[in-house]
Amino acid sequence: KEIVDAKKYFENVIRNQLLSEKDNYEREIDDLSRKNQELLHENRMLEENYRANEGNWKKKKLVKDLADKENAVEEMEEAIGKRDLTIEDLKEECQILKRNMMNLEREKESEISLLMEKLQ
Repeated sequence: KEIVDAKKYFENVIRNQLLSEKDNYEREIDDLSRKNQELLHENRMLEENYRANEGNWKKKKLVKDLADKENAVEEMEEAIGKRDLTIEDLKEECQILKRNMMNLEREKESEISLLMEKLQ
């Protein structure tokens, strides 16, 4: 009888431990399930927010791209304006250089003439 009582006692102890572990696992599963639901809800909210903002981001990017292109056009127009002025300046400088070259050629010819005279 003592063996039967001891056997029942240990069976009860083991059953209680198993039930306790089962309860702990069920609580843990419930907690994880709740956290999962919260995360799913948060994920849906983030996706909705992303979709709502995606259009705004695209618009902002288009506006920025347009502004960048307008700036580039303005810079090119300024550069063209400066280049036109520079072309006029270069033409003027070219005329000056031509005159200087002609003067140098005359001087060179006169030096050559003087040298020829000296040699003779």
